[in-house]
Amino acid sequence: MDSKANPQAQCHCQAYGDLLLNIESIEKRMLEFKDMRRHLKQIAQKVVEPGWEHYRLYKCEICGQLWQGCLSTIIDDGWYLFRIPSTTQKAWKEDPFVCPDTIVGYISDRNEYLSQEFQYKKEKCKTNGCSKLAIVGSVHCEFHLFESLSKAGGVRKQPKGRWFGPYSEQAIYP
Repeated sequence: MDSKANPQAQCHCQAYGDLLLNIESIEKRMLEFKDMRRHLKQIAQKVVEPGWEHYRLYKCEICGQLWQGCLSTIIDDGWYLFRIPSTTQKAWKEDPFVCPDTIVGYISDRNEYLSQEFQYKKEKCKTNGCSKLAIVGSVHCEFHLFESLSKAGGVRKQPKGRWFGPYSEQAIYP
């Protein structure tokens, strides 16, 4: 769509910055979803698990900016959008980008878990490269035990997807 051909067409992409990694930013973006979506065209969808892991790819027809829509897993299953880097539909369908709400949920669960008082052994954590002490009842330090529980499904799983720009994988490490 050409904005010269349609004087009503305006790009709204710059009005929406990157999401901060907090619940308030995601809640605000969820409220903005319907208005944002009116200015974008959905070009792809990926449903891994209905009602849980569901993604949509949108494109601004004026500036070409790509946006990913995610179904929030931490706030009433509402949709929200966030800006993503350029990619092909094929690459996106194979591996969508990590959703900010999954980062926020993981960090929240991790922080709650790590706020417990742990007793430590004299032995080091068995995770390669970790110099922290293992906790009583485990061969791991508290963080690596949390990661292990996450992989086993005992706590919220680590965020899935391609990491990019403002959402660094380092955000999930204390």
